[in-house]
Amino acid sequence: TFDPYYDVKDLDGDGDIFKSENIDALQNYVNKCTMHNGVHIVMADGRFSVEGQENIQEILSKQLYLCQFLTALSILRLGDHFVCKSFHVFTPFSVGFVYLMYRTFNQISIHKLVTSRLANSERYIICKGLREDIRDIVRSYMYEINVLQNKCNANSEDNDVQSIVPMHILKGNKNFYEYVRDSNNQLSEHQIRNLRKIRAFVSNATLRDNR
Repeated sequence: TFDPYYDVKDLDGDGDIFKSENIDALQNYVNKCTMHNGVHIVMADGRFSVEGQENIQEILSKQLYLCQFLTALSILRLGDHFVCKSFHVFTPFSVGFVYLMYRTFNQISIHKLVTSRLANSERYIICKGLREDIRDIVRSYMYEINVLQNKCNANSEDNDVQSIVPMHILKGNKNFYEYVRDSNNQLSEHQIRNLRKIRAFVSNATLRDNR
């Protein structure tokens, strides 16, 4: 069954995942419903309009991604899985939270679905096998980052949280660093190729794709 739950006010709430009290309330609700075991799988597809600012969608959405990952760690059962839609993974902030998932789960994968629009940057971060040894540490760290980001938002500060894992740590893990780099290169080349194809078809209405 579908069980709607929005936040600390239940169905009367605003469902704002940026608010710490809402994340806490959802965690308490899931714990109550699952006898403190958590859910088997979490899927996140949060979004808001970035019309006219698509080129900086990754930057505008960074707190949303952070809070989706934080919420998943708050309600997911040990050993189980999380899937989150994202877009570009270029900035130190984005690569940082993917690294934290890399450390918190047994396996991660950045995957472009066959059914996803070919010309956009949409991709999915698939995390399999939540680990017990580091989950609470990473969750607490993400929680504090979100609190800090909310303070920056409230004060309308120009400087917000730019990165969450030091660059020397990201580069120091060769397997992770090369995987993210190669994934970005491959998906970007794929996107560029399809954007050029769209441009060609728009410029010449006689073109046909006979596949």
